[in-house]
Amino acid sequence: MYAIYLRKSRADMEAENRGEGETLTRHKKILCGFAQKKGLFVGEVYREIVSGETIASRPQMQRLLNDVEQRKWEGIIVMEVERLCRGNSIDQGIVAQAFKESNTLIITPQKTYDPDNEADEEYFEFSLFMSRREYKTIKRRLAAGRSAAAAEGKFIGNIAPYGYVKVKTEQGCTLRIDENEAKILKNIFIWYVNGAKEKNGRTAPLGIYAIAKHLNTMHIPSKKGGTWSSSTIRDILKNPVYIGKIRTGYYKQSVSISGDKRVLHRNLCPSSCKTVDGLHYPIISDELFFAAQKRLTEKDKQPMPIKQNSIPKNPFAGIIMCGKCGKCMVRRENKNRCSPSLICTHGGCNNISSYFNIVQQQIFTELDAYFDGCIFNIAPYTAQMDADAELLAALENELLKCSRIRSRLFELAEREIYSNHEYVERRKALDEKVKALISARNNALDCISKNKTPAVSHHSSVSFRDAMLSIEDIGLKNRFLKCLIKKIIYTKQEKGVCYRLDLFPLIPESAKILTDRQTI
Repeated sequence: MYAIYLRKSRADMEAENRGEGETLTRHKKILCGFAQKKGLFVGEVYREIVSGETIASRPQMQRLLNDVEQRKWEGIIVMEVERLCRGNSIDQGIVAQAFKESNTLIITPQKTYDPDNEADEEYFEFSLFMSRREYKTIKRRLAAGRSAAAAEGKFIGNIAPYGYVKVKTEQGCTLRIDENEAKILKNIFIWYVNGAKEKNGRTAPLGIYAIAKHLNTMHIPSKKGGTWSSSTIRDILKNPVYIGKIRTGYYKQSVSISGDKRVLHRNLCPSSCKTVDGLHYPIISDELFFAAQKRLTEKDKQPMPIKQNSIPKNPFAGIIMCGKCGKCMVRRENKNRCSPSLICTHGGCNNISSYFNIVQQQIFTELDAYFDGCIFNIAPYTAQMDADAELLAALENELLKCSRIRSRLFELAEREIYSNHEYVERRKALDEKVKALISARNNALDCISKNKTPAVSHHSSVSFRDAMLSIEDIGLKNRFLKCLIKKIIYTKQEKGVCYRLDLFPLIPESAKILTDRQTI
């Protein structure tokens, strides 16, 4: 039994834009006809609808490799071997190893590759190598083209910023003003710099959060059609595109290793940012924009309302979630009241707050009844847990460095800077180091897992409340609760009526809905 793998290339996407039809459908028809002609029975078709450089970003490729390793298919039918992998050397090695160890054929309309045949294996690896070199060349040309287009003032982004729409002209892609969004955008800058009229008739500048809340109250959708957030408003206020500029290099991508997956991060990099005059028209004046930048700078220099080294006060941090928007609820001190409140700070959410102490007391009462007759060993919650966490972080960092060194080894070998003997020796030493690091990381994870899970016994009368009272540190109490509770969902529809708490404990793995309680 055989399977078909379909994936678009960049050339296919450009052909679709020219109106040449949907690529995957056309390729499926060709490969199905080819399989029928050769008498190959097709059991499944893997359709890769996302465009990803690495295997980690291609879910269908991950499924295919897993099935190949399980020896589910006699062969995989593709348009060309480059469709399987065109990324880095590590991904190419994974693909080649999976097909070789499972003895799975790679079948294309031009040639069939047998992993047991040494000549086919070398030709397959050479095809992947040449595909990678071509891919890197294309990426380099595209990057150079994007830089040149940005230097000429063209818009090179995929999504136009709020207030504009992306258009294609004879000079290239640029931005056209959206009159409806432009009115809102001007108000955002005016509210932040000059202010808006309050109920008492006075005019006072609005903060970033107040602007987001005001837009959500007026039911004005954001660029993506959702609600406004403080970060969205801040990004708008800092973007020079609204005074007719094009900004490049403001974001940089980085890669980190999380378990067995490569995770892409998009980080701010203002130091490498370049700004040039754009081909589009500005929406706001330079004076208004730089007045906003001045206020933003002054705000950034102000001390934070909560110090970084302050003592935590909320034992339910990251545990209590809003039942309406799904965001984390926070403990907020009230200047005019003696008791703090439990509130949702997400803009546009209408979940009603309650007194924090009342909610906390109710949760502890219900948990005390839920874990009646259990004893909790809190001894592991010592400085040893922090030491284990630091050791684990150090090991993860070393593994990340080894991954970078491995990629570098592949590149040096491909450029023939290292001989085959030198490459084998260095790769062997590196593999041994990685093996030792993985073993140490697994040991550290075992230690953390043992210390993280509280010991539970049903042969003691020590209550949950007594266990909580014995922990004085709020941060330690929060970590202890996270070992017992997956989450707590808080919902309150109106003032003066009952709130609802939905508790999802981890011990045992079941959900229990607490009864509604009257708020005082």
